[in-house]
Amino acid sequence: MRHFFRAGEVLPNLKTMKMYSALLSILCLVSMFSLSAQTPRRDSGADGLAPAVEILAGETLPEHFWLDSVTIYNHGVTERIVLQQFRGKPLLLDFWNTTCSTCIVNMPKMYETEPVRSKKLNFLAVTYEDGIKVSKIARNNKYLNSIPFQSIVNSKSFHVYFPHASVPYYVLINAKGKVQTIFGGLEWDVDKLNELLSNPDKIVVSELTNNTAKYPMLLASRYSKQPGYSYSFFANGRNDELGRCNIVRKENDHVYSLSMINIPLMAIASKLARIYFAEQKLPFYHKFVEFQKNEKKKGLDSLDVYTLEYVQPKGKKQSIVSDCLSILNTELKSNIHFESKQVEFWEIYDIPKSKQEIQWQNERQFSILATSLIKGLPDEPLFLDATAGEDLSIPFPDKLSIQIVKQILATHSLGIRKIKISIPILIVS
Repeated sequence: MRHFFRAGEVLPNLKTMKMYSALLSILCLVSMFSLSAQTPRRDSGADGLAPAVEILAGETLPEHFWLDSVTIYNHGVTERIVLQQFRGKPLLLDFWNTTCSTCIVNMPKMYETEPVRSKKLNFLAVTYEDGIKVSKIARNNKYLNSIPFQSIVNSKSFHVYFPHASVPYYVLINAKGKVQTIFGGLEWDVDKLNELLSNPDKIVVSELTNNTAKYPMLLASRYSKQPGYSYSFFANGRNDELGRCNIVRKENDHVYSLSMINIPLMAIASKLARIYFAEQKLPFYHKFVEFQKNEKKKGLDSLDVYTLEYVQPKGKKQSIVSDCLSILNTELKSNIHFESKQVEFWEIYDIPKSKQEIQWQNERQFSILATSLIKGLPDEPLFLDATAGEDLSIPFPDKLSIQIVKQILATHSLGIRKIKISIPILIVS
Protein backbone atom coordinates (compact mmCIF):
# COMPACT_ATOMS: atom_id res chain seq x y z
CA MET A 1 0.00 0.00 0.00
CA ARG A 2 1.39 3.40 -0.99
CA HIS A 3 1.13 6.55 1.12
CA PHE A 4 1.37 10.01 -0.46
CA PHE A 5 2.45 13.14 1.43
CA ARG A 6 2.45 16.79 0.47
CA ALA A 7 5.65 18.82 0.39
CA GLY A 8 6.44 20.19 3.85
CA GLU A 9 4.61 17.40 5.75
CA VAL A 10 6.49 15.38 8.38
CA LEU A 11 6.91 11.75 7.42
CA PRO A 12 5.68 9.28 10.08
CA ASN A 13 8.08 6.64 11.30
CA LEU A 14 7.97 3.05 10.00
CA LYS A 15 6.11 1.73 13.07
CA THR A 16 3.31 4.26 12.66
CA MET A 17 2.95 3.49 8.94
CA LYS A 18 2.60 -0.25 9.64
CA MET A 19 -0.12 0.50 12.23
CA TYR A 20 -2.05 2.62 9.66
CA SER A 21 -1.80 -0.17 7.08
CA ALA A 22 -3.12 -2.77 9.54
CA LEU A 23 -6.08 -0.58 10.49
CA LEU A 24 -6.97 0.05 6.85
CA SER A 25 -6.86 -3.68 6.09
CA ILE A 26 -9.23 -4.43 8.98
CA LEU A 27 -11.64 -1.70 7.84
CA CYS A 28 -11.67 -3.09 4.29
CA LEU A 29 -12.44 -6.61 5.53
CA VAL A 30 -15.26 -5.32 7.77
CA SER A 31 -16.73 -3.36 4.85
CA MET A 32 -16.62 -6.41 2.56
CA PHE A 33 -18.42 -8.63 5.08
CA SER A 34 -20.98 -5.89 5.80
CA LEU A 35 -21.79 -5.49 2.11
CA SER A 36 -22.11 -9.23 1.54
CA ALA A 37 -24.57 -9.48 4.45
CA GLN A 38 -26.85 -6.73 3.19
CA THR A 39 -30.14 -7.59 1.50
CA PRO A 40 -30.16 -5.97 -1.96
CA ARG A 41 -32.69 -3.15 -2.38
CA ARG A 42 -34.61 -2.90 -5.63
CA ASP A 43 -34.18 0.20 -7.77
CA SER A 44 -30.92 0.99 -5.97
CA GLY A 45 -28.40 -1.03 -8.00
CA ALA A 46 -27.50 -3.17 -4.96
CA ASP A 47 -29.08 -6.26 -6.56
CA GLY A 48 -26.35 -6.43 -9.17
CA LEU A 49 -28.08 -4.02 -11.58
CA ALA A 50 -26.86 -0.49 -12.08
CA PRO A 51 -28.89 2.22 -10.30
CA ALA A 52 -31.56 4.01 -12.35
CA VAL A 53 -30.57 7.37 -13.81
CA GLU A 54 -32.55 9.88 -15.86
CA ILE A 55 -32.85 9.04 -19.56
CA LEU A 56 -33.49 11.78 -22.13
CA ALA A 57 -34.90 11.77 -25.67
CA GLY A 58 -32.23 10.52 -28.09
CA GLU A 59 -30.53 8.30 -25.49
CA THR A 60 -30.50 4.51 -25.57
CA LEU A 61 -31.91 2.59 -22.64
CA PRO A 62 -29.24 0.84 -20.55
CA GLU A 63 -29.15 -2.96 -20.54
CA HIS A 64 -30.31 -3.15 -16.94
CA PHE A 65 -33.57 -1.40 -17.90
CA TRP A 66 -34.65 -4.58 -19.73
CA LEU A 67 -33.32 -6.94 -17.06
CA ASP A 68 -35.06 -5.18 -14.18
CA SER A 69 -37.86 -7.11 -12.46
CA VAL A 70 -41.05 -5.05 -12.05
CA THR A 71 -44.52 -5.59 -10.61
CA ILE A 72 -47.30 -5.50 -13.20
CA TYR A 73 -51.10 -5.49 -12.87
CA ASN A 74 -52.61 -7.52 -15.72
CA HIS A 75 -56.34 -8.34 -15.97
CA GLY A 76 -56.88 -8.50 -12.22
CA VAL A 77 -53.61 -10.34 -11.45
CA THR A 78 -50.49 -8.74 -9.96
CA GLU A 79 -47.20 -10.50 -10.77
CA ARG A 80 -43.46 -9.94 -11.20
CA ILE A 81 -42.08 -9.83 -14.75
CA VAL A 82 -38.90 -8.83 -16.59
CA LEU A 83 -39.17 -6.09 -19.23
CA GLN A 84 -37.12 -8.19 -21.67
CA GLN A 85 -40.42 -9.50 -23.10
CA PHE A 86 -41.23 -5.99 -24.42
CA ARG A 87 -37.88 -5.68 -26.20
CA GLY A 88 -37.54 -5.69 -30.00
CA LYS A 89 -40.71 -3.68 -30.72
CA PRO A 90 -41.48 0.00 -30.25
CA LEU A 91 -42.75 0.57 -26.71
CA LEU A 92 -45.01 3.40 -25.54
CA LEU A 93 -45.00 4.06 -21.78
CA ASP A 94 -48.04 5.88 -20.42
CA PHE A 95 -47.45 7.37 -16.94
CA TRP A 96 -50.73 7.83 -15.05
CA ASN A 97 -52.36 7.64 -11.63
CA THR A 98 -55.79 6.68 -10.33
CA THR A 99 -56.83 10.30 -9.67
CA CYS A 100 -56.08 11.49 -13.23
CA SER A 101 -59.35 11.37 -15.16
CA THR A 102 -57.63 12.57 -18.35
CA CYS A 103 -55.21 9.63 -18.14
CA ILE A 104 -58.00 7.09 -17.70
CA VAL A 105 -60.26 8.52 -20.41
CA ASN A 106 -57.35 8.57 -22.89
CA MET A 107 -56.32 4.98 -22.16
CA PRO A 108 -58.90 3.33 -24.50
CA LYS A 109 -57.88 5.78 -27.24
CA MET A 110 -54.35 4.40 -27.01
CA TYR A 111 -55.55 0.82 -27.39
CA GLU A 112 -57.71 1.85 -30.35
CA THR A 113 -54.74 3.20 -32.36
CA GLU A 114 -53.78 1.00 -35.31
CA PRO A 115 -50.19 0.29 -34.12
CA VAL A 116 -51.42 -1.06 -30.76
CA ARG A 117 -54.32 -3.03 -32.26
CA SER A 118 -52.06 -4.62 -34.87
CA LYS A 119 -49.46 -5.34 -32.15
CA LYS A 120 -46.79 -3.35 -33.99
CA LEU A 121 -46.43 -1.24 -30.84
CA ASN A 122 -46.23 -2.43 -27.25
CA PHE A 123 -48.25 -0.23 -24.89
CA LEU A 124 -47.65 -0.24 -21.16
CA ALA A 125 -49.15 1.98 -18.48
CA VAL A 126 -46.92 2.94 -15.53
CA THR A 127 -47.85 4.24 -12.07
CA TYR A 128 -46.09 4.69 -8.73
CA GLU A 129 -49.27 3.56 -6.94
CA ASP A 130 -49.65 0.08 -5.51
CA GLY A 131 -51.47 -2.84 -7.11
CA ILE A 132 -54.34 -2.79 -4.60
CA LYS A 133 -55.29 0.79 -5.46
CA VAL A 134 -54.96 0.12 -9.20
CA SER A 135 -57.00 -3.08 -8.93
CA LYS A 136 -59.87 -1.30 -7.18
CA ILE A 137 -60.27 1.35 -9.86
CA ALA A 138 -59.55 -1.02 -12.78
CA ARG A 139 -62.38 -3.36 -11.71
CA ASN A 140 -64.96 -0.58 -11.37
CA ASN A 141 -63.99 1.89 -14.10
CA LYS A 142 -65.87 1.66 -17.41
CA TYR A 143 -62.91 2.96 -19.42
CA LEU A 144 -60.40 0.48 -18.01
CA ASN A 145 -62.92 -2.38 -18.14
CA SER A 146 -63.26 -1.96 -21.90
CA ILE A 147 -59.57 -2.60 -22.70
CA PRO A 148 -56.93 -5.31 -22.07
CA PHE A 149 -55.53 -3.07 -19.36
CA GLN A 150 -52.10 -3.74 -17.87
CA SER A 151 -49.93 -1.41 -15.82
CA ILE A 152 -46.62 -1.44 -14.03
CA VAL A 153 -47.26 -0.59 -10.37
CA ASN A 154 -44.97 0.59 -7.55
CA SER A 155 -42.70 1.98 -10.29
CA LYS A 156 -39.95 3.72 -8.33
CA SER A 157 -37.19 3.15 -10.88
CA PHE A 158 -39.35 4.29 -13.82
CA HIS A 159 -39.92 7.64 -12.14
CA VAL A 160 -36.14 8.00 -11.85
CA TYR A 161 -35.61 7.08 -15.50
CA PHE A 162 -38.30 9.51 -16.63
CA PRO A 163 -38.95 12.16 -13.92
CA HIS A 164 -42.08 14.23 -14.41
CA ALA A 165 -44.30 16.57 -12.43
CA SER A 166 -47.70 15.81 -13.96
CA VAL A 167 -49.62 13.12 -15.82
CA PRO A 168 -50.48 11.92 -18.42
CA TYR A 169 -46.87 11.65 -19.53
CA TYR A 170 -45.66 9.52 -22.45
CA VAL A 171 -42.32 8.00 -23.48
CA LEU A 172 -41.87 6.42 -26.93
CA ILE A 173 -38.98 3.94 -27.26
CA ASN A 174 -38.06 2.54 -30.69
CA ALA A 175 -37.31 -1.11 -31.48
CA LYS A 176 -33.58 -0.51 -30.90
CA GLY A 177 -34.21 0.72 -27.35
CA LYS A 178 -33.64 4.40 -28.08
CA VAL A 179 -36.00 7.02 -26.64
CA GLN A 180 -37.56 8.75 -29.65
CA THR A 181 -39.58 11.34 -27.76
CA ILE A 182 -41.05 12.27 -24.40
CA PHE A 183 -44.27 14.26 -24.37
CA GLY A 184 -47.07 15.37 -22.06
CA GLY A 185 -50.86 15.18 -22.31
CA LEU A 186 -51.04 18.54 -24.06
CA GLU A 187 -48.93 17.19 -26.93
CA TRP A 188 -50.68 13.85 -27.51
CA ASP A 189 -51.43 13.43 -31.21
CA VAL A 190 -52.00 10.07 -32.96
CA ASP A 191 -50.67 11.48 -36.25
CA LYS A 192 -47.38 12.47 -34.59
CA LEU A 193 -47.17 8.98 -33.05
CA ASN A 194 -47.67 7.31 -36.45
CA GLU A 195 -45.09 9.61 -38.02
CA LEU A 196 -42.48 8.65 -35.42
CA LEU A 197 -43.26 4.95 -35.79
CA SER A 198 -42.74 5.31 -39.56
CA ASN A 199 -39.40 7.06 -38.93
CA PRO A 200 -37.85 5.11 -36.03
CA ASP A 201 -34.56 7.03 -36.22
CA LYS A 202 -36.26 10.41 -35.85
CA ILE A 203 -35.79 12.06 -32.44
CA VAL A 204 -38.18 14.76 -31.23
CA VAL A 205 -37.25 16.84 -28.18
CA SER A 206 -40.20 18.64 -26.59
CA GLU A 207 -39.45 21.93 -24.83
CA LEU A 208 -42.69 21.65 -22.86
CA THR A 209 -41.90 18.15 -21.62
CA ASN A 210 -38.28 19.03 -20.86
CA ASN A 211 -39.50 21.76 -18.53
CA THR A 212 -42.25 19.69 -16.94
CA ALA A 213 -40.36 19.24 -13.66
CA LYS A 214 -40.61 23.02 -13.15
CA TYR A 215 -44.41 22.93 -13.22
CA PRO A 216 -46.44 22.39 -10.03
CA MET A 217 -48.13 19.05 -9.37
CA LEU A 218 -51.59 20.48 -9.94
CA LEU A 219 -52.57 19.94 -13.56
CA ALA A 220 -54.87 22.97 -13.68
CA SER A 221 -51.96 25.15 -12.62
CA ARG A 222 -49.78 23.72 -15.37
CA TYR A 223 -52.40 23.77 -18.11
CA SER A 224 -53.50 27.31 -17.27
CA LYS A 225 -50.10 28.41 -18.57
CA GLN A 226 -50.93 27.08 -22.04
CA PRO A 227 -52.84 29.50 -24.30
CA GLY A 228 -56.23 28.32 -25.56
CA TYR A 229 -56.29 25.12 -23.48
CA SER A 230 -59.39 23.79 -21.66
CA TYR A 231 -59.15 21.19 -18.90
CA SER A 232 -61.42 19.75 -16.20
CA PHE A 233 -61.05 17.02 -13.62
CA PHE A 234 -63.30 15.65 -10.86
CA ALA A 235 -62.63 13.01 -8.20
CA ASN A 236 -65.11 11.65 -5.68
CA GLY A 237 -63.68 11.04 -2.21
CA ARG A 238 -60.54 11.83 -0.25
CA ASN A 239 -57.06 11.36 -1.68
CA ASP A 240 -54.48 11.85 1.06
CA GLU A 241 -51.58 11.90 -1.41
CA LEU A 242 -52.84 15.13 -2.98
CA GLY A 243 -53.03 17.19 0.21
CA ARG A 244 -55.64 19.95 0.35
CA CYS A 245 -55.97 23.26 -1.45
CA ASN A 246 -58.57 25.79 -2.56
CA ILE A 247 -57.02 27.99 -5.26
CA VAL A 248 -58.68 30.48 -7.62
CA ARG A 249 -56.69 31.94 -10.53
CA LYS A 250 -57.59 35.32 -12.01
CA GLU A 251 -56.54 37.55 -14.86
CA ASN A 252 -57.79 41.14 -14.73
CA ASP A 253 -60.39 40.15 -12.08
CA HIS A 254 -61.72 37.37 -14.36
CA VAL A 255 -61.59 33.87 -12.83
CA TYR A 256 -60.41 31.42 -15.50
CA SER A 257 -59.14 28.51 -13.40
CA LEU A 258 -59.51 26.85 -10.01
CA SER A 259 -58.13 23.90 -8.07
CA MET A 260 -60.18 22.60 -5.15
CA ILE A 261 -58.62 19.42 -3.79
CA ASN A 262 -60.08 17.36 -0.93
CA ILE A 263 -62.67 20.06 -0.24
CA PRO A 264 -66.18 19.51 1.28
CA LEU A 265 -69.04 19.94 -1.15
CA MET A 266 -70.45 22.89 0.79
CA ALA A 267 -67.12 24.72 0.51
CA ILE A 268 -66.95 24.03 -3.25
CA ALA A 269 -70.50 25.32 -3.70
CA SER A 270 -69.78 28.41 -1.59
CA LYS A 271 -66.66 29.18 -3.61
CA LEU A 272 -68.55 28.92 -6.91
CA ALA A 273 -71.37 31.09 -5.52
CA ARG A 274 -68.85 33.67 -4.30
CA ILE A 275 -67.28 33.82 -7.78
CA TYR A 276 -70.72 34.23 -9.36
CA PHE A 277 -71.74 37.03 -6.97
CA ALA A 278 -68.45 38.86 -7.60
CA GLU A 279 -69.05 38.65 -11.35
CA GLN A 280 -72.54 40.10 -10.86
CA LYS A 281 -71.13 42.78 -8.53
CA LEU A 282 -73.34 41.56 -5.70
CA PRO A 283 -72.29 41.27 -2.03
CA PHE A 284 -72.04 37.64 -0.92
CA TYR A 285 -73.02 35.98 2.36
CA HIS A 286 -72.75 32.29 3.24
CA LYS A 287 -76.53 32.05 3.73
CA PHE A 288 -76.89 32.52 -0.03
CA VAL A 289 -75.96 28.83 -0.40
CA GLU A 290 -78.64 26.40 0.82
CA PHE A 291 -77.79 22.76 1.40
CA GLN A 292 -81.03 20.80 1.51
CA LYS A 293 -80.06 18.09 3.96
CA ASN A 294 -83.49 16.52 4.00
CA GLU A 295 -83.08 15.75 0.29
CA LYS A 296 -79.47 14.62 0.31
CA LYS A 297 -78.56 11.38 -1.43
CA LYS A 298 -76.02 8.78 -0.43
CA GLY A 299 -72.59 10.25 -1.18
CA LEU A 300 -73.91 13.80 -1.44
CA ASP A 301 -73.20 15.18 1.99
CA SER A 302 -71.81 18.55 3.04
CA LEU A 303 -68.94 16.77 4.84
CA ASP A 304 -67.91 14.50 1.95
CA VAL A 305 -64.78 15.77 0.18
CA TYR A 306 -64.18 16.04 -3.55
CA THR A 307 -61.57 17.31 -5.99
CA LEU A 308 -62.56 19.71 -8.76
CA GLU A 309 -60.10 21.30 -11.19
CA TYR A 310 -61.04 23.51 -14.10
CA VAL A 311 -59.24 25.66 -16.68
CA GLN A 312 -60.70 27.67 -19.55
CA PRO A 313 -58.71 29.66 -22.12
CA LYS A 314 -57.82 33.01 -20.58
CA GLY A 315 -59.31 34.93 -23.49
CA LYS A 316 -62.71 33.25 -23.23
CA LYS A 317 -64.01 35.77 -20.64
CA GLN A 318 -67.03 33.63 -19.77
CA SER A 319 -68.03 32.62 -16.27
CA ILE A 320 -66.57 29.29 -15.17
CA VAL A 321 -69.39 28.77 -12.67
CA SER A 322 -71.94 27.17 -15.03
CA ASP A 323 -69.34 24.70 -16.39
CA CYS A 324 -68.22 23.72 -12.88
CA LEU A 325 -71.81 23.24 -11.71
CA SER A 326 -72.43 21.08 -14.78
CA ILE A 327 -69.44 18.89 -13.85
CA LEU A 328 -70.70 18.51 -10.26
CA ASN A 329 -74.24 17.67 -11.37
CA THR A 330 -73.02 15.11 -13.90
CA GLU A 331 -70.58 13.39 -11.54
CA LEU A 332 -72.77 13.47 -8.43
CA LYS A 333 -76.12 13.09 -10.21
CA SER A 334 -77.18 16.14 -8.23
CA ASN A 335 -79.22 19.25 -8.94
CA ILE A 336 -77.05 22.18 -7.86
CA HIS A 337 -78.50 25.34 -9.36
CA PHE A 338 -79.21 29.02 -8.79
CA GLU A 339 -82.75 29.95 -7.86
CA SER A 340 -84.05 33.49 -7.40
CA LYS A 341 -85.56 34.00 -3.94
CA GLN A 342 -86.93 36.92 -1.97
CA VAL A 343 -84.58 37.44 0.97
CA GLU A 344 -85.35 39.64 3.97
CA PHE A 345 -82.73 42.17 5.13
CA TRP A 346 -82.38 44.90 7.67
CA GLU A 347 -81.20 47.87 5.63
CA ILE A 348 -79.01 50.51 7.29
CA TYR A 349 -79.85 53.84 5.71
CA ASP A 350 -78.95 57.50 6.09
CA ILE A 351 -82.07 59.17 7.57
CA PRO A 352 -81.58 62.56 5.81
CA LYS A 353 -81.30 60.74 2.44
CA SER A 354 -83.96 58.12 3.07
CA LYS A 355 -86.09 59.11 0.09
CA GLN A 356 -83.29 58.60 -2.44
CA GLU A 357 -83.48 55.48 -4.60
CA ILE A 358 -80.70 53.03 -3.80
CA GLN A 359 -78.97 50.89 -6.43
CA TRP A 360 -78.12 47.37 -5.18
CA GLN A 361 -74.87 46.84 -7.06
CA ASN A 362 -73.30 50.19 -6.28
CA GLU A 363 -74.52 51.18 -2.85
CA ARG A 364 -75.64 48.19 -0.78
CA GLN A 365 -72.81 46.30 0.83
CA PHE A 366 -71.73 44.14 3.74
CA SER A 367 -69.71 46.87 5.43
CA ILE A 368 -67.84 46.55 8.73
CA LEU A 369 -70.93 48.00 10.40
CA ALA A 370 -73.35 45.56 8.72
CA THR A 371 -71.09 42.58 9.41
CA SER A 372 -70.68 43.45 13.08
CA LEU A 373 -74.49 43.64 13.47
CA ILE A 374 -74.99 40.28 11.71
CA LYS A 375 -72.55 38.62 14.10
CA GLY A 376 -73.75 40.50 17.18
CA LEU A 377 -77.47 39.68 17.03
CA PRO A 378 -79.06 36.29 17.76
CA ASP A 379 -79.89 34.15 14.68
CA GLU A 380 -77.61 36.35 12.52
CA PRO A 381 -80.24 38.46 10.74
CA LEU A 382 -78.95 39.88 7.46
CA PHE A 383 -77.91 43.55 7.41
CA LEU A 384 -77.02 45.61 4.34
CA ASP A 385 -75.36 48.99 4.53
CA ALA A 386 -76.98 51.41 2.06
CA THR A 387 -75.47 54.61 3.45
CA ALA A 388 -73.03 54.84 0.51
CA GLY A 389 -70.77 56.81 2.80
CA GLU A 390 -67.76 56.04 4.94
CA ASP A 391 -67.52 52.56 6.42
CA LEU A 392 -68.39 53.40 10.03
CA SER A 393 -67.30 51.28 12.95
CA ILE A 394 -69.73 51.94 15.82
CA PRO A 395 -69.17 50.27 19.22
CA PHE A 396 -72.11 48.13 20.43
CA PRO A 397 -72.70 46.39 23.78
CA ASP A 398 -72.29 42.60 24.03
CA LYS A 399 -76.03 41.99 24.42
CA LEU A 400 -77.88 43.39 21.43
CA SER A 401 -81.43 43.61 20.24
CA ILE A 402 -82.99 45.32 17.23
CA GLN A 403 -84.36 48.04 19.52
CA ILE A 404 -80.93 48.80 21.01
CA VAL A 405 -79.43 48.89 17.50
CA LYS A 406 -82.07 51.42 16.39
CA GLN A 407 -81.33 53.66 19.36
CA ILE A 408 -77.55 53.65 18.87
CA LEU A 409 -77.76 54.15 15.09
CA ALA A 410 -80.16 57.08 15.56
CA THR A 411 -77.42 59.00 17.39
CA HIS A 412 -75.43 58.80 14.12
CA SER A 413 -78.41 59.90 11.95
CA LEU A 414 -78.83 56.32 10.76
CA GLY A 415 -81.89 54.11 10.74
CA ILE A 416 -82.78 50.47 9.93
CA ARG A 417 -85.79 49.10 8.10
CA LYS A 418 -86.86 45.73 6.71
CA ILE A 419 -86.66 45.21 2.96
CA LYS A 420 -86.95 42.23 0.61
CA ILE A 421 -84.57 41.76 -2.30
CA SER A 422 -84.53 39.07 -4.98
CA ILE A 423 -81.26 37.14 -4.56
CA PRO A 424 -79.85 34.26 -6.69
CA ILE A 425 -79.54 31.49 -4.07
CA LEU A 426 -77.38 28.47 -4.90
CA ILE A 427 -79.44 25.38 -4.04
CA VAL A 428 -77.48 22.19 -3.36
CA SER A 429 -79.85 19.22 -3.60
